[in-house]
Amino acid sequence: MAAFSFAVSACLRRPIRIFQGPESSELSRDFTYIDDIAAGVVASMDAAPPSTKDQARHEVFNLGNTAPHTVSELVDALDAALGTPAIRDMVPMPRQGDVLATFANISKAADRLGYKPAVDLRSGVDRFAAWFRAYYGSAALPADDEEKPRRKRAPPSDWDYIPL
Repeated sequence: MAAFSFAVSACLRRPIRIFQGPESSELSRDFTYIDDIAAGVVASMDAAPPSTKDQARHEVFNLGNTAPHTVSELVDALDAALGTPAIRDMVPMPRQGDVLATFANISKAADRLGYKPAVDLRSGVDRFAAWFRAYYGSAALPADDEEKPRRKRAPPSDWDYIPL
């Protein structure tokens, strides 16, 4: 989700808000590529016992990448993959409502499902950028003298309406 909204902001030349913690520290997140999540979901469904008339016999598994990266690292990867430098708006993190770092403990999923994420941040962003260009067309990326990107194909909503 962050990669998409950040890519749209970069293409529209809108600032990307990056929160900073105490002493200008950056927030870290466990960015996970969708194919890794999908593989984990399928593995969890395959591991579930057959349905019965009794209560559901399913379990909860944490899926993620276990390798947190700063938000700036994600934006750097998007800059490189899209060739569109982002405008960064570094702002203090609100006092309540967020944490400095999050990442998934996937030990149960690894042990029980054989789950192991395979796509690192840079590869995932490169794949995302290829999809973004294919779906929206290279015209979605702004030329140096443009204020707003042209598009071959309309996105699900108007570019100006996408909540960032």
